[in-house]
Amino acid sequence: PTLMSAFMADTVRSQTFVRSRLTVHPDDEHALFFLGKMDLNYVWLQLGTLGRKTGWDEYWEARRSLDRVLEMNPAHVRARVARAWVDYIVGSSVPRGARWLLGGGNKKRGLLSVREVAERGSGDFFDQAEAKFALWDMQVREREVPGAIATARTLVRDFPENRELRKFLAIHDPTALVIDPELPSP
Repeated sequence: PTLMSAFMADTVRSQTFVRSRLTVHPDDEHALFFLGKMDLNYVWLQLGTLGRKTGWDEYWEARRSLDRVLEMNPAHVRARVARAWVDYIVGSSVPRGARWLLGGGNKKRGLLSVREVAERGSGDFFDQAEAKFALWDMQVREREVPGAIATARTLVRDFPENRELRKFLAIHDPTALVIDPELPSP
């Protein structure tokens, strides 16, 4: 309860700060992006982790913020990844008849978008890491095992201590952990 209270207080404080910044600078790309990310983090926590059906306003604010960022800068890597997650989750987790309530979603479009970003290699190291982890996660969810193996192999070189990557590769491609002598054994 203490951690949840602290998280909620930080979220509200951050949203308030960014919203006030946007009243002064409505086209601040960084502020729009971070508002969208904070809102989505709140929504995913509520729905995915806690199972609470709340966060309607934050969801719509996130979509509008991210869409505005992408209008201004279609190459914004992290906004493209976040928006791809929205398409993917709505397209794969929401019943077909209710998707329109959330502005539509399309898991294939989400997967394609995140694949394009991850394969293009634009953005800094951490932007690309976020894109590649998103791609890997979606590939695993879609049971695209060969693609997920290839993506995990590239990720484990930069993140050799990542337990989820190592566990996945140990099950699906144990030689990946043996081939690279710099990687510790699982």
